[in-house]
Amino acid sequence: MEFSKTINTFTTSVYFPLRVTDTAMLPNILLLCKLGFIMLCLYGFVGKIDDPYIPFLTVFEHFQHIPNVYKVVTQNLFITAGILLLFNVRVRTMALLLGLTVILVLLSSKPVFRNHLFILGCFFHF
Repeated sequence: MEFSKTINTFTTSVYFPLRVTDTAMLPNILLLCKLGFIMLCLYGFVGKIDDPYIPFLTVFEHFQHIPNVYKVVTQNLFITAGILLLFNVRVRTMALLLGLTVILVLLSSKPVFRNHLFILGCFFHF
């Protein structure tokens, strides 16, 4: 009896990763964002994040003088926002950060840019 109460308490917790209801986002959009983050991780997007190389915007050229700072910051921001999104911590803010990170990575390097990644980055902004 105690074991079933423990499992019930665990699955009804606000921070349960499979929970998509009773949050600040609509359930279908939250599910889309969680699946999008998992797809990006399986795609190996974190490994493709690198320092700016032939950026679309000249602002990113300033990061070329300081190696690996842009890379480490964006990788950590992507992973942190994604994990917090999975565990339902401030889901709207984390989805926005995740989408901004994806779009910033795509705008900072022309060889990394792909249309499907840009569209997926826009999905996080609901």
